[in-house]
Amino acid sequence: MKRQSVNIALKTLKNDNIAREELLAGGGRVKVPCLKITENGKETWNV
Repeated sequence: MKRQSVNIALKTLKNDNIAREELLAGGGRVKVPCLKITENGKETWNV
């Protein structure tokens, strides 16, 4: 992604309970790596 100049927000689940809960709610399980794509107001989770 870096070579393509795509900006991606990185989150660490180890110390970030909010990110962990967001992943569990959106992706269905706490598994990394996970990619959340938001496009035209629609979220897609790739776990």
